[in-house]
Amino acid sequence: MTLHTKTQAVLGIDPGKSGAFALISPGNEQVSVHDFTEFNDVVKLLSGYDIRHAFIEKVHAMPGQGVCSMFSFGENFGTWKGILIALQIPFTQVAPQTWKKSMLKDMPKEKSSSVQRCLQLYPQMVDSFKRKKDHNRADAILIASYGKLVLKI
Repeated sequence: MTLHTKTQAVLGIDPGKSGAFALISPGNEQVSVHDFTEFNDVVKLLSGYDIRHAFIEKVHAMPGQGVCSMFSFGENFGTWKGILIALQIPFTQVAPQTWKKSMLKDMPKEKSSSVQRCLQLYPQMVDSFKRKKDHNRADAILIASYGKLVLKI
């Protein structure tokens, strides 16, 4: 009889309008990043992992953001919370300032800094950052990396 074991991972989530999520194994052997698309696709993909903990960026209203944009952002955040609860994945909400202070210290406060730091940490992920909006993928990877630091794994 062969036992099927799932890959352990920490999950990082950028729940924004064009958000993304990343899975990183404890030893950094495996890193994967995905755009948030269909609810069913996300659930199916996450079910294939033994997720130790998820870290989701804590959302809040920002001055200058439109009502539609904030509604979409909040809706994505709620969807993610529902997915995590349904799959019984423990999670922590982390403020952007908290994970960025840890992961982007000494870097300019620009969206491209997330991509730059990701490529320093995970050069094998270079093909994941081809589009302008892919800084969301980088954010998700850095949120998962921050989670690994918090969990000390």
